[in-house]
Amino acid sequence: MWYIFGFIALIFAISIVLLIMSADDFDRPIDFTKHILRDKPNQYLVCPQDYCLDTPHEISPKYPVSVKELKTLLDEALKPEQRLIKIHTTGDENLAVYQQSSAFFKFPDRITIKFIPIDKTHSTLAVYSRAKYGRHDFDVNKLRVKRWFKRLDKQVFDYLAQKQNNDKK
Repeated sequence: MWYIFGFIALIFAISIVLLIMSADDFDRPIDFTKHILRDKPNQYLVCPQDYCLDTPHEISPKYPVSVKELKTLLDEALKPEQRLIKIHTTGDENLAVYQQSSAFFKFPDRITIKFIPIDKTHSTLAVYSRAKYGRHDFDVNKLRVKRWFKRLDKQVFDYLAQKQNNDKK
């Protein structure tokens, strides 16, 4: 009987060590113009066409708003998110880093967003969401990014509709 408990404890200890080792590059700075994707499926990258060195999982849309407006609209879109914190970043005012933890085990995922101006009235963004631990994430990062873009699209649509209504007055 003790052999079974010892074996289970050994497997548990090995699992913890592997989880810690898999998190070695979680805090690295992200530069979307360099290689950032790892050889794990627990990540999701969205970039404008020809912006990222890695091939993104999806191409990001262009928005008919300034970068400043896009930042504000994304902040509004993210308000319903649970267990989400914004992490202080370096001096790049167009870079935002978030961390969101899973509900039960509190495993952290890191989300880096780069706001990219196209001109004074148009912008886009690059988003890289990745898990800290493990190898598979059951598409959590992909679903998160898609949910965030869906909310952002709605925020932009509502903002432009409100702006148009105000212009008519």
